Amino acid sequence: MVKVVVEDPEHLPLAGMMVKTILERNAGDPKISRVMESLEGDVALSASQMQIGLYFTSQEVRLSPQIPSAPKAALSAPLDAFLNLALRKRLIPTVASRRIKVKGDPMFLLKLARILRIK
Repeated sequence: MVKVVVEDPEHLPLAGMMVKTILERNAGDPKISRVMESLEGDVALSASQMQIGLYFTSQEVRLSPQIPSAPKAALSAPLDAFLNLALRKRLIPTVASRRIKVKGDPMFLLKLARILRIK
């Protein structure tokens, strides 16, 4: 099972704590845990004014208030758009309205969307 580690927790924004909770919960699911183990690389998340760095290795995911300088993938959106993505609510309108901006490796982004899902 992949460990979820928080660097500098007192400076991690609220969105980071939400992502941490989602990742910890999903790491207990064997299917999602295998997806998490397959991810290698860094992700920059920007939710409204909150920035979070996710650093993936096969054994752990580190969350940090510092975003990576050269991420493998980047997502930027208002907080409510991220929640829609995680909850799978209003997904088509959210994506179609271009409220979520993505950059990077498309396969990595698809896996990322799977592990950030709230069940």
